[in-house]
Amino acid sequence: MKIPNYLPKSYFFTDDEMPLFEVSATFAFCNVLYKRGMSQSLATFDLVVRDLPNNRNFMLLGGTEEIIRYILNLRFKKQHIKVLQDNGLIGKEFAAYLRKFKFSGSVSAMPEGTPFFPGEPIVRVTAPIIEANLLYVCLLNILVSNTVFLTKAIRTYLVAGGKTLLTNAGRAQGMEPGSKFARAAYLAGFAASLQLSGVLKFNIPMPEKFFKSTFHAYIKAFRTELEAMMAFVEEFPNNEATLMIDTYGLEAGLENAIKVCEKLKERGKSIHSVFVDSGDLFQGATFVRRRLDEAGFPDVKIILASSLNEWKVKELVDEGAPADYFMVITELATCSDDPKLEVVYKMAQVDDGKTVRETMKLAPGKKSLPGKKQVYRVEESGKFKKDIIGLEDDSVDGTKLLIPMVEKGELIYLLPKLEDIRRYVSDQVSKLPDNYRRLEVQNPAYLVEVSPKLQDLSEKIQKQHNDPTIAIQKEEI
Repeated sequence: MKIPNYLPKSYFFTDDEMPLFEVSATFAFCNVLYKRGMSQSLATFDLVVRDLPNNRNFMLLGGTEEIIRYILNLRFKKQHIKVLQDNGLIGKEFAAYLRKFKFSGSVSAMPEGTPFFPGEPIVRVTAPIIEANLLYVCLLNILVSNTVFLTKAIRTYLVAGGKTLLTNAGRAQGMEPGSKFARAAYLAGFAASLQLSGVLKFNIPMPEKFFKSTFHAYIKAFRTELEAMMAFVEEFPNNEATLMIDTYGLEAGLENAIKVCEKLKERGKSIHSVFVDSGDLFQGATFVRRRLDEAGFPDVKIILASSLNEWKVKELVDEGAPADYFMVITELATCSDDPKLEVVYKMAQVDDGKTVRETMKLAPGKKSLPGKKQVYRVEESGKFKKDIIGLEDDSVDGTKLLIPMVEKGELIYLLPKLEDIRRYVSDQVSKLPDNYRRLEVQNPAYLVEVSPKLQDLSEKIQKQHNDPTIAIQKEEI
């Protein structure tokens, strides 16, 4: 029987499907803006995270590369426009506009891997108002997934004590999130993801000694555990096999692995490592290391797994567990302690060619900042001291974090290679004050200030809301 033709051709979102990864309301109100002759008004939007997730002292920006690629490739084809018209969301005039759509605005963003903090614009879009609005949902999704993965992964890396970290996407919440998690883990410093999709999609390099491991299902496919292990090392004898040793019990599995090692030793060969993923990992690793050393195999490595997260890894490292590798999967791939990110995409300025109108949200707990802004980072003795959110033309000392990447719809920034981002992440995280690199939430939080000029503008806009006849003319800006 063939797969029914009413099912999707693929459960992945391709470039052809991304244009409709948007809420219906956006197309409805953009249709109104177009009919009202507002399509040429320039709007500036900020992508901002309101609050730190639980147990975080900073966030590490992920997804800049994906955001830029999405914006530059966004096009509306016949099938997209048909869906919008058939559902009464747009009229003929706006349909004609969408057929010719190509982003023509500017984008400034923090480079991928930059530490950032709540309230800071991390991506700034200035474009015709309809173009800027049509980016809404995708930008939020891209930022959330990549940033929560990268931030979670770096926490584990920082407490691993130099131990080698491995992962895969076995229990990720979907295949696309799993692949993005694999990329984020590599950028954070994991030796490798054993998720092969990342090799093809993101060019994640294979580790020098790639891990060829038995799983429990493989062991149970044979009549005995020893037979399964011997068959595996016959295929991979050159210090490359990893043996799972707790399928039927740790002690018995370890003794079988030692028998395999003894057989290989007769030929001048060895296994690479043994894998423990159950029970008390500290006691298990201590027992395995002692027994391997007694048997004359001190070079055989130990990999530990079993629902590890950054807290458990830190505990094992602090206790001195004799492990060489930690395999961290489920807790990281799902960001289980706090998978959400309060990210918003807020308009901060509208320029209709005659009047510049600064905009801000005033709702309690959801207040935004007006104007075309920049984030300035102040360093002292090689460490980040504080950030200042100011206006783009502010007279503020500090390094500007928002870098121009797109101008007039064209890419002007050389997007870095994967290895360059990885090095940048390492450099940036090393500049965080030591206390903010810890797992425990620090009090006070990292200092983020608002410049006096931006503060004055915010107060002026609030007064303007009380008297809507006040407008800020272009010559005042």
